[in-house]
Formats: sequence, C-alpha cells, structure tokens
Amino acid sequence: MKRFFANMSLMIALAVASVSCERAEGLQSRPSDWTVPSNLHYSDMTVTIDRRTLPPAVTVSQYDLLGAFIDGQCRGVAEPVADIDGQVRFYLVIHSLTTDSGRDNMQVELRYYSDVRRDIYYARPFGFVYESSLGTMDEPYAPQWK
Repeated sequence: MKRFFANMSLMIALAVASVSCERAEGLQSRPSDWTVPSNLHYSDMTVTIDRRTLPPAVTVSQYDLLGAFIDGQCRGVAEPVADIDGQVRFYLVIHSLTTDSGRDNMQVELRYYSDVRRDIYYARPFGFVYESSLGTMDEPYAPQWK
C-alpha cells in the first residue's frame, strides 16, 4: 500500500512538473529565464533526485526549483515534493522540442534555485536520452554540482 501511495505521489508530481517552468504565484523573486517553450515534443526524459543529492549546505524551501536546460533553454522544472515516506524529492520531466528530432549529443544542465539563499547552483551536464529515466525513488540521481 505504501508503494501505491508513493507511485501516486510520483505521477501527480510529474503531471504538475510537466506543465511549465513558471514558479508558483505570489513568489517575490524567480529566475526569469525558467520558461518552457510552447513547441514541446512529447519525447521526454525524467530525473528523480532527493534532498541528499542537492548541493551541500542547501536548506530546501517549498519555493526552491530544479530546472533542466539544453543549450541555455529551459526544458523542464520541478518543485520539491514531500513524499509519504517523509523524504523530499524533485521529479523533473525534461522535454525535447520538435526541432530536436534526430539530434544527437544534447547536453542537459541541471540548475537548482535556492529561495532561501537567492542563489542558483549548476551541475555538470549529462546526455539527454529520449524516453528514459535517470534515478528512482529508492536510488535518486546524484548530480555533480560545480
């Protein structure tokens, strides 16, 4: 039953995260270039990370964001989700564009926005793989933060 609720949390988080790179209403500041283009192609990649794999010394706030960028363009964003097991995770959907079709070697750069610190942390890029997942709830992806 616990796994069922955890999977439901994941599905809800992915549905919410796939909508936009825009931040929630009412926030005082946000990175201005975190907007997903409208010509999305539905060949996606998902990434799951949790609090343990964030940049050192970061305190997670409900207003923090994890963004994915390809060639400097926002391709997905996720907000923190507190799962049934009490762990805070980010479920990120990275979208490709219709113009990316057939393009190889696209590099994804993760960016973490800390609302508390008002700072952005950058991870080393990794390759975009169509229709794939990186990290799971049990074994989250651990980005190499610069």
